[in-house]
Amino acid sequence: MKQKYKTFFTRRAYDDLRDVYRYIKEELQNNSSAIKIVDEVEERIAVLENFPLSGRLVQDGVLQRKGYRKL
Repeated sequence: MKQKYKTFFTRRAYDDLRDVYRYIKEELQNNSSAIKIVDEVEERIAVLENFPLSGRLVQDGVLQRKGYRKL
């Protein structure tokens, strides 16, 4: 059985996602799109629990050596 990894949002990532949600909902007056964006981000993060190497390595060499990937 494959190992399942635990994912979590850092406080900063959570705050950023909340700000994106609020901007789309309040400034753009589009609640359904705001919800959809947040749901999509959460779904992509959840994929990492089973496939932690999904996505491609980032361009930055320092981050690449640390294993950072871009979804």
